[in-house]
Amino acid sequence: MHAARVNVLLLLVPTAVLTVLGLTMVLSAGSVSATQGYDGNPFWYFQRQGVYAVIGVIALLIALRLPTPSGRRSRCRRWCCSFR
Repeated sequence: MHAARVNVLLLLVPTAVLTVLGLTMVLSAGSVSATQGYDGNPFWYFQRQGVYAVIGVIALLIALRLPTPSGRRSRCRRWCCSFR
């Protein structure tokens, strides 16, 4: 495998696993309180978090397609933007 493909897999696999585990935890922890508070829909929190997870996956795929700038000036800009 190409080194860049391995790096992408090292990013995507743990992200997918953590997202699925997080959605599972939201479903198990929020189903009772959502049933009591949101018209009896036990999946209310899960559906919201699922939408946010899909938006995050789309943003990740877009970010993977963007070119990565190189050079000293862009490194400084990325470093400064990481604190905002």
